Amino acid sequence: MKPCNQYLRMLKITLCIFTMAFPAMTRAQLPDCASGTVMYGIFNDSLGSGVASPSEIRSVNYATGAIGPLMGGVPYLIKTSSGTAYYGSAALAVDILTNRFYVMTQMSSGSSRSKEIITINTVTTTMTKIGTTPSTVDFHHMVKMGIAPSGFGYAIGVGRDTVTGAAATFNPLIRFTTCGAIPTTNCSTVELLGYLPVAPGMTKYDLFNGDIAFDNSGNLYFATVSFGSVSGSGSTGRYKDARLFRIAAANIPAVAGAGVIPMSLVADYNTLDSTVMNGIAFDPAGSMYFATRKFSGIQVSPYVNQLYKSTSPGLAALIPGFAPITPGYSVADLASCYFPLTILPNEMVELSAFNSGGEGQLKFKTFNNLNVIYYEVMRSTGNPENFEVIQRVQPTNDKAETSYSIKDANTSPGETYYYRIRSVMPDGKRLYSNVVKISFSNAIGIALKPWPNPFTSQVEFKLETKGPQTVTIRLVDEQGRTVKVQEKSLQRGVNRIVLDNLSQLKKGIYILEISGSTDKVIDKIMKF
Repeated sequence: MKPCNQYLRMLKITLCIFTMAFPAMTRAQLPDCASGTVMYGIFNDSLGSGVASPSEIRSVNYATGAIGPLMGGVPYLIKTSSGTAYYGSAALAVDILTNRFYVMTQMSSGSSRSKEIITINTVTTTMTKIGTTPSTVDFHHMVKMGIAPSGFGYAIGVGRDTVTGAAATFNPLIRFTTCGAIPTTNCSTVELLGYLPVAPGMTKYDLFNGDIAFDNSGNLYFATVSFGSVSGSGSTGRYKDARLFRIAAANIPAVAGAGVIPMSLVADYNTLDSTVMNGIAFDPAGSMYFATRKFSGIQVSPYVNQLYKSTSPGLAALIPGFAPITPGYSVADLASCYFPLTILPNEMVELSAFNSGGEGQLKFKTFNNLNVIYYEVMRSTGNPENFEVIQRVQPTNDKAETSYSIKDANTSPGETYYYRIRSVMPDGKRLYSNVVKISFSNAIGIALKPWPNPFTSQVEFKLETKGPQTVTIRLVDEQGRTVKVQEKSLQRGVNRIVLDNLSQLKKGIYILEISGSTDKVIDKIMKF
């Protein structure tokens, strides 16, 4: 059963298509969420004159990059409640359910550093401040905004400088409600959900500007570039390392919190290095669009506004027809109201791993071997921060789906390892799998191997554990079916385990799998 808000969105699309068929009923300034031809951009005055200038919201044609007229026929002066305007907004989202746009003030509000979330009705050309960011993110700029298919709005922040901000809390994720059909002042519930992880390429200014967008399943895609210095000027003040990350829907917290939110690197976008990554948006088919400001050097050097289309992870092609209409204005963000079922061709790799008797047992599934030269198995010890290549795997065929199994025998007792798979393509792009963790803490160990082996009606073995815990014991046949499952509470030391009533099982080889709170131990046994 689909959630109610999904039905509401389908109804909204139907109504929009219906009004398109009857021009007299059409409200031209509603966002176009039916034709599949346009996304939207917000444009700000980039001359830096110090005079508060209004922001422009305009449509952007997917195919040509052509920029349309002002939504509502007017620009919007985006001010804080104290009456101050700071450079317009660098965040934009559009919601098909409310038919409104959402923006956020970039800077502080008077003596406070909180940012304000504002909704814009382009039919009435009115703005309503629906909420204020929590004080816990006062230290941050919030310039990455998007609406999820659930109807919630989300934003990712970045700290104001790398000197005073702690790395663990430098990149927060917040969520806000959009307030329905008739918004009122401060109607939104705004919550901190947690912080992005700290790892190489993901620490402080490594995740600088950028934008977020969602697919139909609620997975969050985060496009960003890193920045070479805090000040933004001088020879080290350069943008670099454009990348695409993904936060799985299941890893987006459902309630407020301050923990670490898992995030995986999807692909490097080397063609977009040295750009300001201003916006990301999807079309209905799942192609990805990036709005950038391309610098020839440091941040203060001349730049040009550009629009790119990506139909393959890691690759982006320039759309030449994109250019701001108003002189001196620059693109600040992109947004669309589409949640595609599939994002780009599925060239991802799914990785799973576990501790098998002191060895790392890795299994990864690929969805497209066709363009892969080889796969690199990468490992980091103790934390997910310093990955090194430990093995190389050659593709076996070009089938749509292929599975690989490999072992990492070079492990040490008591260590924790993190693994990921990197796909290497002939065009130079690199794609990355999810990251998995294996603990070799020896919390569970087989003290006496299963016997008798082969068995007939029962099998006995002994487990050693460093402390009390409950384990799940499974017996799995050659077809991968669980034929027996049993839970056992273990005490510290050696524990005797007996699996009986096995005489009805067919003859053959079985996998004995013991799963604890951190470890998984696997062995093979045979039935007479």
